Amino acid sequence: MWDILYAQVEGVGNPGLTPGEFPDNLCPLPRVAKGTAPHTGAMLVAMTMVKEFYKLEGLGNDFLVAFCAELFEPGPDSIRRLLDRRLGIGADGLILAVPTGASSLRMALYNSDGTRAEMSGNGIRCLGHAVYAAKVAPLGPLEITTDAGLRLLSAKDGEPSGGMLIEAEMGKVAYVGTPFARKASFGGRHWRGTELEVGNPHLVFLPEEGSLSASGLAELPIEVLGPELEAGYPAGTNVEWVELDSPALARLRVWERGAGVTLACGTGSTASAFLLLDQGLAQGEVEVRNPGGTLWARRGDAGEMHLRGPSTLIATLTVADSFGLAG
Repeated sequence: MWDILYAQVEGVGNPGLTPGEFPDNLCPLPRVAKGTAPHTGAMLVAMTMVKEFYKLEGLGNDFLVAFCAELFEPGPDSIRRLLDRRLGIGADGLILAVPTGASSLRMALYNSDGTRAEMSGNGIRCLGHAVYAAKVAPLGPLEITTDAGLRLLSAKDGEPSGGMLIEAEMGKVAYVGTPFARKASFGGRHWRGTELEVGNPHLVFLPEEGSLSASGLAELPIEVLGPELEAGYPAGTNVEWVELDSPALARLRVWERGAGVTLACGTGSTASAFLLLDQGLAQGEVEVRNPGGTLWARRGDAGEMHLRGPSTLIATLTVADSFGLAG
C-alpha cells in the first residue's frame, strides 16, 4: 500500500537499505532510516507516499480517506490537485487517519482548498465507515481524536461494503457572543445570525419572522453571500441559513469554509439543531434536511450533541505516483 523513496540528507552514496526495514504497512509517511549511507556516513531519510484511498460520501459531502502509520502534513498544492474534480479524483475533503489502539484513531482533515480544518460531522462519519470497510478496527464503537477533541462513533445500521448509518457524538456546542446578535437581509427577508463553535466556527442565520418557502431558501445566492460573510472573519467561518418547518424539522443550506457551497454539512447541522433546541424553537431529535439529504441531531443528557446520518462507500482507489501525497 505504500512506496518508499530514498533521499540523503547530505553526501552521495548507495543507501543499502530495503523497504523491509520499515515494518509500517498502512500507508506512506515521512520516516528516518535506521542507518547511514555506506562510504559517506550521511544520514538517510526514507520518505513514503500515500497512494491508496477510500472514497466515501455522506449526503453528497464527499471525502478521500487514507490510513497511515503516522500523521504528516501534505503540501497544500498536492491536496488541491488531488481533490480537484476535473484534474484529480475530486472531493470536498481529505482525511488522513492513524490507528492509535484497537478501536481508536487520530485524524487530520483538509479542505479542498488545501487548508486544514478542525472537524467535519460528515467527514468523521465517513472515516468511521472507511475504518470498518478496511477492517482497521472491528465493527463497534470507535474513538476518534480530532483537532477539535475526542469524538465517539457508533454504527447503527448497514454494511461496510455499501451504505451505513453512523452516529457521532459531536461534543458540546458553545455560543460565541450573544445569540441572534447579527442582523442581515437576504432575499428580501430579514435574518438574525448567531456565532457558534462546534470545534469549528459557524454563523447560523434564522429568518426574523414568518416562514420562507422551500423554493425561496433554495434560491438564496449563497455562492455570493457565503464568501462575503466569511470575509469578515480572519480565520474564516462556515455559514448556514436555516428555516424551521416544525419543532422537529429544519431545512438548511451551507457555505463551508475551505470548500464553498456543499450539499451537506454535519457540524453545521449540529450547530443549527443546537441553536433551535437551546432557544426553545425545536424539541427532541431534530431532522435537518440538507440539499443532499437528511441528518438527525439530538442533545444528550450531559448537553453534548449527537449527529446521525448515512454514508456510502464509493470506491477504493490507487492513484498514480504524481498524485500521491508525501510529507
